[in-house]
Amino acid sequence: SPMAAKILKRLSGRTDVANRRASVRLDMRYPIDVHALGAADGRGKKPADSANRFFSSYTENISTGGLMFKDTDTLKEGDSVRVFVNLGEKNHVEALSEVVWARDSKNARSAGVRFSNLSQDDMSRLMNAMLLN
Repeated sequence: SPMAAKILKRLSGRTDVANRRASVRLDMRYPIDVHALGAADGRGKKPADSANRFFSSYTENISTGGLMFKDTDTLKEGDSVRVFVNLGEKNHVEALSEVVWARDSKNARSAGVRFSNLSQDDMSRLMNAMLLN
């Protein structure tokens, strides 16, 4: 939409030049709740150790396509998670997501997820929060 293009153009000056993702990703911290659902392969495998686990964390960066957050040590690439992002003032978004990477670095473990079904309303709320912060 024209409004989305205008917002993304305005945001592009607030992101890293080396960012080659399809969606503009910004270094922003939002509290999140994660519900780990387990392996997403659908082949009847036994659920991963991370299945049916709930935990809280913070985003390290976020876009309309996904986000990165600090994890413990159980999420694996390909796992399905439901992510609830608290954007403040009773404003949140929720999306079924897929873990696209999980790795250790220095003293922490991080994971990156791609949103699988972010609704149009949630996308608008997320874009507004990104624009206003």
